[in-house]
Amino acid sequence: MTRTIVVGPLFDDVWPLAADHLRELWAERGSVEFRRLDETPDRLVDVLDEPGR
Repeated sequence: MTRTIVVGPLFDDVWPLAADHLRELWAERGSVEFRRLDETPDRLVDVLDEPGR
């Protein structure tokens, strides 16, 4: 199972360090896919390569 963190600009504006900290914590326990987006997508599932995994 792959854990994925997707961060949009609105989240980053409010909590700019939270996603990076979460990535560090999760990486201690295994692999983490991390995506920082330039804009907010209409559907989050469109951001991931394999959303069902």
